[in-house]
Amino acid sequence: MTPNTFSDAFTRILLLALYFLLLSPVGSVTARDGDGMAALIQDALATRPAAGEIRAFYADRAFEPLWFAGGRPLPEAKEVAIRIALAGMQGLDPDDYLSGLYAGEGPPASLNETAAAEVDLTETLLRYAADLHDGRFRPASVDRKWHIRKPRLDVTAWLSEAAQAGDIGARLDALAPPHPVYRDLRRALEEHLSIAAASGWPAFPQNGPRKLEPGDRHEQVSLLRRRLAVTDGAAAEALDPENYDPDLVEAVKRFQRRHGLNDDGVVGRRTRAALAVPVERRILQLRAALERWRWMPADLGASYVLVNVPAFRLWFYEDGEPTLTMRTIVGKYKRQTPTFAASISYFVLRPKWYVPRRIAVQDLLPKAQDDPEYYQKGGYTVFDRETGETVDPATVDWTAYGDGGEFPFRLVQGAGDSNALGDIKFMFENPYGVYLHDTSSPRLFLKDHRTFSSGCIRVEKPLELAAGILSEDQPTAPETVSAMISKSPKNRYLTLRREVPLYVVYVTAWADAEQAYFYDDPYRRDQALLERIEN
Repeated sequence: MTPNTFSDAFTRILLLALYFLLLSPVGSVTARDGDGMAALIQDALATRPAAGEIRAFYADRAFEPLWFAGGRPLPEAKEVAIRIALAGMQGLDPDDYLSGLYAGEGPPASLNETAAAEVDLTETLLRYAADLHDGRFRPASVDRKWHIRKPRLDVTAWLSEAAQAGDIGARLDALAPPHPVYRDLRRALEEHLSIAAASGWPAFPQNGPRKLEPGDRHEQVSLLRRRLAVTDGAAAEALDPENYDPDLVEAVKRFQRRHGLNDDGVVGRRTRAALAVPVERRILQLRAALERWRWMPADLGASYVLVNVPAFRLWFYEDGEPTLTMRTIVGKYKRQTPTFAASISYFVLRPKWYVPRRIAVQDLLPKAQDDPEYYQKGGYTVFDRETGETVDPATVDWTAYGDGGEFPFRLVQGAGDSNALGDIKFMFENPYGVYLHDTSSPRLFLKDHRTFSSGCIRVEKPLELAAGILSEDQPTAPETVSAMISKSPKNRYLTLRREVPLYVVYVTAWADAEQAYFYDDPYRRDQALLERIEN
């Protein structure tokens, strides 16, 4: 759905809701409910064979109306209709609910029409409540690699409880994800819809000089200036509009930071590609991000670790607010980091690396074939897979293995400066064999696109993360963690007193209280969801 049709649908629903529920004239229907309305509601339900859950809901209340009394809508009906009319502000499509509202050409003019309107509103409310709580789409239908699960809402039980408590509107609001990122994504969506309504931002060409660098003069600089005036505080006009001046450089840096790019102020290939994306695409990303957050558990824990794969970033949250963030390195396209939830239960200090067979064969064996001393130089011990005895790598003809054949060895890299896991790894039970860990190659964090691992997640600030997790029990400084590591024997296991939840998500749009962020789709996992949202 384009922003224009999105806005049109929103307007139609709002007008319909106001007309149907707020402007119903007094005395437009016979002012009696009782057994007559109950029977008419039963008749209305009889024409809807798929309304079994709604029938059970009304049966529990002896088919008495929930939304009307004396033929007029009650305040609860008005509150609910307005919330449904504002579904677009949750990133949902108002058109999905338009057909569910009363379809008459005017306010209900008879008890039969009132009964139909009663059932229509209940049906629409339950569908909207389920979408708001669980998401419009089941995760497996649009992203088979999303493995975070949450209990689905029992909508009829929810409505029964809300009706009995008399606070349906407030309870409907509470079904939306309570997380700060979801709240900020909603604000970002509203801002981008406003930009789209004002004709979007000026186009920036996908093709041009290989680089635009500070101090350059080029005709595209004026286009860059107008583009960033809309979103990143650039001045729309300048005395010398084609000069890439310091003020515009700062605007480019702000843009780069919001798009997960190194803020060098140079308009290179990645920055140019991000600048060329139209606002409509960003709106779709924001709506997809809101949908993915609806797939998340409502309660993430008092403190937790959150990794967003496309952002190449980790956050540590305490009391629902991020107190620490850092860059990450995630899996290559062919060895993707999965999306899942787990609990960090222990650390390993000065860890050994028990090399998975696939990595041993596909990654390390070719290096040993090129350099017979590779295993010795890297601190690897070679074991016979069958007997468990050590093998002198100098006695093995490594060129005899590979090409999909048998590899009868097991590799273990000892702790030390060259160990691929660095000084610490963070462990949690999961079926994928992945974990968070330090790295012996910190230079890779300087890259802006960081898909270099075999699925595990390398963290930029392991000491700070360990200190934050340990501080759940008692205040701990990164220096304390460093001292613990230096005094530890090799491969020391440190069990946590309290496990810390971990969530690894895949979301290509993000937001905080200040601004919106957009990322590439490195595993191409967003496309199916974007297409479903758009259509």
